[in-house]
Formats: sequence, C-alpha cells, structure tokens
Amino acid sequence: MYVYKEIIILDDPQQINLNHPLPFLKGKQVEILVIAEDETDYVLQNKVLMQQINLSEQTHRQQTVEDLEDAKIIQERANGPFIEVCLETL
Repeated sequence: MYVYKEIIILDDPQQINLNHPLPFLKGKQVEILVIAEDETDYVLQNKVLMQQINLSEQTHRQQTVEDLEDAKIIQERANGPFIEVCLETL
C-alpha cells in the first residue's frame, strides 16, 4: 500500500492539483480520501472559548469585589475599635 499526504488549498473544488506527481503509471486505479476541517468547528470552538473567557472575567470581577470588600473591612477594623481594644489589652 502506498500512502501520500499533501495539504493543499483548492482553487477549483472539481480539480485537485498535487505539487508532486504520484509514482504510478497512467491508468492506475487509486482511492482518494479527502479530509477537510469544517469551518463550523472553528465557530463552535470560538463560541465555547468566548464563554470560558466571559466566565473567567465574571469570576475575576466577583473576586475583585470580594477582595475590595475584605480590604474595606480590614481598613475599618484597623482604624476602628478593633485596634483600640487590642491596644488596651497590651
């Protein structure tokens, strides 16, 4: 069995032009297998990727809000009664 692989861009969907001749005599029967990636795969992959990016951004924004709330609480405790009580016990 002889296997030949070449990636080409079609100029005419009814004609395939190879860059190199195959090592067969004229009239030889061959089986041709054509594999093309479906462009809808890329669309679906991009859609899934965009959903993942959006979810990541939402998670990051939520975490940022929580971090800011925590920082506010820490700041309030640092400037409020929390520090005063601790200092009185020393």
